Amino acid sequence: MGTKWIFIAILAVLAFLRVSQPTFFKRWVSADFEGISEHPLQLSTHVFLWVSMGVFGAISLYYAGYQADPLLLTAIPFLLFLRFSSSFLLFHLLKEDGHRVQWKFGPMTALLSLWYALTSVVLLILSLTSDLSESSKLYLFLSFHVIGMLYFALKQPGFVVFKTIGTRVYAILYLCALELAPLVIAVQ
Repeated sequence: MGTKWIFIAILAVLAFLRVSQPTFFKRWVSADFEGISEHPLQLSTHVFLWVSMGVFGAISLYYAGYQADPLLLTAIPFLLFLRFSSSFLLFHLLKEDGHRVQWKFGPMTALLSLWYALTSVVLLILSLTSDLSESSKLYLFLSFHVIGMLYFALKQPGFVVFKTIGTRVYAILYLCALELAPLVIAVQ
């Protein structure tokens, strides 16, 4: 997969999102997640965001030194779905009795999709403009993923309601452990 086709894939995904959901695209590009959370996302937008996360994740892994296997297009959204599921489960297991919080699925999907798009674009630009080694590309990809994971864990609506910092840290540590193990297995 050459650089030209990577650019075409990134632009095609962004063009489809721009044409099909112009208001959402404007908020997504400007990272206005409060605006996204005010209006619920359509099912087609959710499906498109999961597919785009698969495409951007496969592009990121390709430029981190791995061959773009078609299974990566399904593995990355599946791992991210496991992230959502595990955080949802931890939220329900560790929340206080009688406390109700609405689970916001759409903005976090948009945030993760945007993060993978930025990761693939940064890796693409760095691979075109500099001579990075394979190990430095892998470390760059993993550092972007860890930063995204920590941001997700801190901003996830279920973890914000915990009153004690110990419970919140406990939940975030569980989430990190549940997420890093499948990521390491998938990469190796």
